[in-house]
Amino acid sequence: MTISLTRGCFPIGKRRAAFTLIELLVVIAIIAILAAILFPVFAQAREKARQSSCLSNEKQIGLGIMQYVQDYDETFPVAQYSLNAAPPGGQNYVFWDAMVQPYIKNGNSDAGSTGTGSIFGGVFQCPSFPTPSQGQQRNQYGANPSVMPWTISNDAKNWEGQPASLATLAAIKVPSDLVMVAEKGMNGNNVWGFPYLTDWCFLWSGGADISKTVDTDFSADSPGGQWGAGGTFPRYRHNGTCNMLFVDGHVKAIPRGRLSWQRNIWGNVGLNNLDFRSDANAAGGYPTWCPDIYDRTKEP
Repeated sequence: MTISLTRGCFPIGKRRAAFTLIELLVVIAIIAILAAILFPVFAQAREKARQSSCLSNEKQIGLGIMQYVQDYDETFPVAQYSLNAAPPGGQNYVFWDAMVQPYIKNGNSDAGSTGTGSIFGGVFQCPSFPTPSQGQQRNQYGANPSVMPWTISNDAKNWEGQPASLATLAAIKVPSDLVMVAEKGMNGNNVWGFPYLTDWCFLWSGGADISKTVDTDFSADSPGGQWGAGGTFPRYRHNGTCNMLFVDGHVKAIPRGRLSWQRNIWGNVGLNNLDFRSDANAAGGYPTWCPDIYDRTKEP
């Protein structure tokens, strides 16, 4: 007869199996690899949600602009105008977002040094926009001057001293192609920001979409210095895409490098951005200074 001695539930002389150090390190390595794979996916998913929120913001802004246009004989607002000449402390500007605010009724009014006509927060704030140390920056969405021109004086004249010539729906030949509003870069560590995108061809010249390289916030090294920096260019924050609102009211995420200056920013002959669209310049002046991105034969 054989007698088996046991200790508890295990036969005497038997040892319980355990992880070796190598096995433990292999498990930790597998977990680390999975984390490295999944964390960027989670980050992209969060950014996709922010992008959807930003698209919704632009859609609401577009509806407000179109209501404004219908109330003002199919005429678009200006990107900015001055309330006064140049008092001590500088001019007080009213921006396009304040002009359409009665139709949107969302966000907060800024009564600071930038004037009484700037709206921030609510639908005028992109959830992915960085917050400078001085506080939330205004004018996170910029108007295209080809659609909403800007003036720099209280007598509605542009920087060339010419009278304002406002764009109308009838002047826009391909509203589904022309960008009206887009999110743009941060203007350094400032509370104030530019209310418009830049449409100056020489700042875009060098490629169909120079913003694929100028995808930064304000930097003194950006083409054109401050005026041509990230603060006036589209910014591709949402997984390499930038949300844009078009004149016909649709919103779309445009991937970096897909934007055409001539088709999407400049628009067509007949519009007047108050800068260089006069007949005198049509034959040989601006924007023919930038042949690499402008072809007059392709105007709609």
